[in-house]
Amino acid sequence: MLTFTKPSNVPPKLYENFWLDAVAAENKKIGLYCGSFNPMHKAHAALCTYVLENTDLQRVWVSVSPRNPLKQSDDLMNDDLRLHLARLATAELQNVDVCDIEMRLPKPSYTINTLRQLKKEYPDTDFSLIIGADNAEHFDRWRDYDKILADFDVIALRRPGSDVGEAAAKFPSMHFLDSPLMDVSSTQIRANLKNGEPISQWVCPEVERVLTELVKERGYAALFSRNF
Repeated sequence: MLTFTKPSNVPPKLYENFWLDAVAAENKKIGLYCGSFNPMHKAHAALCTYVLENTDLQRVWVSVSPRNPLKQSDDLMNDDLRLHLARLATAELQNVDVCDIEMRLPKPSYTINTLRQLKKEYPDTDFSLIIGADNAEHFDRWRDYDKILADFDVIALRRPGSDVGEAAAKFPSMHFLDSPLMDVSSTQIRANLKNGEPISQWVCPEVERVLTELVKERGYAALFSRNF
């Protein structure tokens, strides 16, 4: 029977070990990359690396979110499974960690609450929010979006089919990063899993192994079960 656990070398919760290692750092600049990561795929991972290489951020935290208040959740995989897959997908990436803070905060999950909680716990750290350009276009639908823009840097990444022009005009304080366009879809990955088709072109080998074995052993519906 396939099981999954958090790797023993991954620090718990908000990665206290990192802060012990970095206590001497003069500045701490962390990018918070929030999303459902349903599942995390190669484009997500590549964007983490791209952001680190093209900004002054020291690390990126991949924050796996529970249900998005603006989206339906019928096709959202199990929370622990998505966290585990994100850790597998980032295991080989430098300066990228997986953060579970949104899983521990009250639901529904609002990004403003996440950022405020992080700032409360780490007052000497500068947190930047990393979003896709598709989210930037509708950022004014987010809870307290104006307070996010006032208190935190927001980095918007280009995505296929998104026109950043309108968003840039609406939100001039956002930083738009001309990141590479990678047309990889979590929706397509789930569809292939459901139909027994390959997903290796979109996810790392370990993510592929876990997902395909889970579907084989327990069925596609097991990916969305609350209990494992």
